Amino acid sequence: MLGARSFDNAVVPPLDATYDAPPSDDPRSRPVRMSIDGIRKQISVRMTYTSAAISLFALAVIVGIAYLIGQHMNRGPNLVLGGPRTADLRAGPKYPSVLDVRRPTPGGPADTTEPLPAESTNVVPAAVHPAFNEPHAPATSVVEDSKRVIGMNYIIAQTYPDKKGADDACDALNKHGIHCTVEKALKDWNSWYAVVTIRGFDKIRNSQEYDRLKQQITEVSAQFAGKSTFKGFEPMPYKWRENR
Repeated sequence: MLGARSFDNAVVPPLDATYDAPPSDDPRSRPVRMSIDGIRKQISVRMTYTSAAISLFALAVIVGIAYLIGQHMNRGPNLVLGGPRTADLRAGPKYPSVLDVRRPTPGGPADTTEPLPAESTNVVPAAVHPAFNEPHAPATSVVEDSKRVIGMNYIIAQTYPDKKGADDACDALNKHGIHCTVEKALKDWNSWYAVVTIRGFDKIRNSQEYDRLKQQITEVSAQFAGKSTFKGFEPMPYKWRENR
């Protein structure tokens, strides 16, 4: 044929063994599609059946976990120890027999018991150790002797111009256990007859022993003198001196 060309001897280059197809722009190949319509002001979301099923399953799992967490929190904290409460035990029946501690009798049956010795129930109190920082008033040295000590403090209950009045007052104090003597014209005092205790103290300030004896003398005064202010006792301290 005129003008025809033969391609029998033409060499066709070989095709590659692999071929990468360009990514498809078909919206139908996407699992989830979202479109925005600016004119109608609408947002449209479309998904495949598979995507919808996976999304629903995930949503169901999230809702179930949230429900379980809420139920757990509504129950409040779990108690560490079980059993009845203290209020329930107090309201329940009493069992005094639990305090009857007994021991088996040697050689007897297993349920034969006898009470423990009484001395085994005695409780020895723990020793109380005083605190080193606890304040304590120094102890008062007390001497009770008819031969008074120079420098010790004694109590003059009252002084009287006549010896009989002093003797009556001295007898009243002695009957109440407050031992006294009548002394005439004490040094640095006065020339009357003084009723003086034979109990002396090395100090009188912050001394409970001195204050107690002074209070006892005042109480005897109410019985001895009655309404007489002249016979009544007015206890005064006196540091003993050499009077002879």
